[in-house]
Amino acid sequence: MAAITLRVRARDGVLAPDYAALEHGQRRFVGRRYKKVSDDPEQWGFVDTEEAVVIDGRPENIALIREGAVICADDETAKLAQAIGHLAAMPDVLKEPPRAVGKASEVSS
Repeated sequence: MAAITLRVRARDGVLAPDYAALEHGQRRFVGRRYKKVSDDPEQWGFVDTEEAVVIDGRPENIALIREGAVICADDETAKLAQAIGHLAAMPDVLKEPPRAVGKASEVSS
């Protein structure tokens, strides 16, 4: 049986762990790159690469899709994740949810 691979993108504001990297002692996040975020030499962060990345089909990665921590980057990944049975409650996994407008303190939960 071939290994399951999933093509996903980072979701805005979510740091989803890269479990394959963690197994090797590296702290990485799916679809993110650690880089300088301003002119201040001490201000760095995990920035969205805005590119699809391939992750393996381990249960933890399926859970990232189910929980909405990452977005399926293609129809094949969405169909595969649904076939595994983890996305019954998520009708459209290819669309990002609407973004909140205003400051975080103004958004009600």
